[in-house]
Amino acid sequence: MLTDSPWAQDFTLQESGIQTRSLGESEDGRQFYIKYQMQFSSALPIRQAQVRQAQITQNYDNLGPENRQQFDQNAHSFLSSKFPDAIIVFVTYETNSQNASRDLDRYWQSQTTDLLKNQVFLRNSRGNRADLAQFSVHPNERSFQFIFPRQINGEPLLGPEDISLMLHFTAPKAGGLGGSDGYLEFKPEKMVFDGNLAY
Repeated sequence: MLTDSPWAQDFTLQESGIQTRSLGESEDGRQFYIKYQMQFSSALPIRQAQVRQAQITQNYDNLGPENRQQFDQNAHSFLSSKFPDAIIVFVTYETNSQNASRDLDRYWQSQTTDLLKNQVFLRNSRGNRADLAQFSVHPNERSFQFIFPRQINGEPLLGPEDISLMLHFTAPKAGGLGGSDGYLEFKPEKMVFDGNLAY
């Protein structure tokens, strides 16, 4: 769910461009890759999967009563959150190249919403575009999030007539790779949860 689902995709950069789950070669002879993982974290199925992942990581079944109660309260608050105005895309990145790692960390830690607003956007199949509204990077972690408006001209970005949702993303150059535009295509017909579009 968190890596390959209607709400989550990844792409990897290599010498020939951007290809899903593909590998290049690193400076020490190993296969060199830079991978971005993107999730619609405002979608309830993704947040449910994140809670389940946390249960496994924290060994939920063996928690004491007080710790389990605290976990359940936090999970309930997290899952009951609503996003009437925002679409949140959570992004992580990884690479097996030390040079690329330094380049990527330096790049993303220096970015702002203003610098990225013309490079990152969502577009539905009718051509309506949701520009980046907010960018925030997580210090000391290789992750950040893009926030987009949920409505365009007073209407939801996604409607029943949309057959695709494109995420445009410019990957920075790092370790000799990147510097190119990428598109991830999501299928709204598969992003239905409990009878409603979830994104």
